[in-house]
Amino acid sequence: MSEADAVNGTPVDEDVTLLDQPDEASGNEDQLDEDTAALLHELEDSQRDVQRMLEQQRVQAEELGAMKEHLCAELQQLKDDAWRFHMNVELEMLKRQLAILNDLDADLEDMEARLDSESGEPEQEVMRKMMEDARSATIAMLARKPQSPLATDGDGPGPSKSPGGGGDDGKDPEAYAEQGDDEELEISKMQDCLDKDFELMQKQLQFVRAESEMIAAKKAELEAELRKLMEEKADDLSEQLGNLGFGDDQSSLEEEEEEADAENGLGGTEYADGKCGARGDVDAVVAEAAAAAPQEATIGGPGSPPP
Repeated sequence: MSEADAVNGTPVDEDVTLLDQPDEASGNEDQLDEDTAALLHELEDSQRDVQRMLEQQRVQAEELGAMKEHLCAELQQLKDDAWRFHMNVELEMLKRQLAILNDLDADLEDMEARLDSESGEPEQEVMRKMMEDARSATIAMLARKPQSPLATDGDGPGPSKSPGGGGDDGKDPEAYAEQGDDEELEISKMQDCLDKDFELMQKQLQFVRAESEMIAAKKAELEAELRKLMEEKADDLSEQLGNLGFGDDQSSLEEEEEEADAENGLGGTEYADGKCGARGDVDAVVAEAAAAAPQEATIGGPGSPPP
């Protein structure tokens, strides 16, 4: 190797190395481009997966919202059914109580009608009619007496006859006297019996009047208790309905009905008023049923029978 070669040896090697490096750099760039493209492809796939997951979540959220609305509707329907069932139970109880009260009123009216029919005429008129009946019965009894008394004629008993065939001359005065005494005794016995019957009827009438007054007082007492229980049970029933959750639902329903009435105009207002009135009637019926429930045993109690 010459001195020039020795002097220029290093630069020549460096030039050869520099000539080989562009190929390696281009190979590295290609590899980087491929890696970058693969990463971009993976990133696009990840973005598509994320978008697909977001779409699925949106669909699931819509399904959950629909299920929530359906469950809320079913819950409201169950609350309405429970309220209707409670109202039906209260109405059935009220019907039974009203039937008992109607029977009691019918019995009271029947007894009052009997008292009016019996006490419609004065007692003097009743006494006069009874005396006329007794007199007619006495006259009928006297009309059935024998035409001629029996008398003794000769040795044996037999009707006595006068020679002229009249028969009055042979009558015995003692037989007439005895027969008159017997008739007076029978009349006095009949009069005593009639007096006893009349006294018994008067006692029965007085008892019936006392019974009627007692029933009227009992009815007034029951009505007072009914009103008192209605006042006491109305607040309890409202509180129970509020505990069951009907108060909030009814307030929300009333607000919705008011909004609908404001949109619909006068017709909606009249419908809302009618509906509120019907609801008030149902509440009043429920309060009466709850108040009348404790009186079932009291109303069905037996009364003292007349003698």
